[in-house]
Amino acid sequence: MRVCITKALSGQLIAERLDPNILIARFSEWKAGDEYSSYFFGKDALGVNSSVLRHVHMIPLHDADQLASWNRAWRRRPPARKTSDRYLFYCDGGALHGYLLIYVVGDPGAHDFLSSPETRQLLAAFEQCAEQFFHFGTFTV
Repeated sequence: MRVCITKALSGQLIAERLDPNILIARFSEWKAGDEYSSYFFGKDALGVNSSVLRHVHMIPLHDADQLASWNRAWRRRPPARKTSDRYLFYCDGGALHGYLLIYVVGDPGAHDFLSSPETRQLLAAFEQCAEQFFHFGTFTV
């Protein structure tokens, strides 16, 4: 499975002292299973008014209450849907192009990010990047 990552996301992870290759590996493992097969990823959905930009909830890093809720959902059998205020934006380019990991919005803040007028331009750029990848398998961010 092909998984690409934008320079923006790679730089973001490196600045946080995180290894982009670990995110790629965990994402690949998750996509080989289903929404409930990964501890690190949760609810997966298309973006608002989007046909190609997706966001998946990620394990909370900075909110103890959300982490406790995440862990309870993970321990349930069968697992419950895990949600958080931390998102990974990505594009599923299908069998032809694979996946493009675009950007992570950290916690807390992802829900506000989606509804904020100040971030509409950034979301539009994510959408444009996802459209380009979905149709042509290329990206510029």
